[in-house]
Amino acid sequence: VFGCDHISSVAAPDKFCNRTTLALDSLRRGMEGEAMGIVTRIKEDLGLPITSLTVRITDTTLGAPAVGVHLAVTAPDGHALNGRTDEFGSARVDDGLIPGRYSVVLEAGQWFAAHDRPCGYGDVVIHLDVTSGSAHDITVSLAGYAYSVTLEPNSYQAPAG
Repeated sequence: VFGCDHISSVAAPDKFCNRTTLALDSLRRGMEGEAMGIVTRIKEDLGLPITSLTVRITDTTLGAPAVGVHLAVTAPDGHALNGRTDEFGSARVDDGLIPGRYSVVLEAGQWFAAHDRPCGYGDVVIHLDVTSGSAHDITVSLAGYAYSVTLEPNSYQAPAG
């Protein structure tokens, strides 16, 4: 257990201690995603660079978010993260990304099949270079026989506070 006596140099030591305690509690409960979000906020508070990746998928035929698309993000070291898009058609890795070449695989063909809709392709595979301290956004528009991908690397700036 961390003690908070030694962090008086942090601008808001009480907030830092509370967030650290929340992150540790989340890890104990097996909620790694929640813990990473808290760690990201701690890093923001300290003014440290954050490296993130967000995927947003829209079903252009229906004009709605593509909810439940399975995706896999593979890091340069071979470590893979798997997930599904949420009710907004988004999936996000808040932090912990190492710089290098990533592969993002969207199981679009399986998603269309699960919704009894035709699809002229299978997986959508995207390769991108991730740099440290940047927010990387991938926007994908899906239709049954076509898709488009936009990559938007954005320089991350910690909020003033």
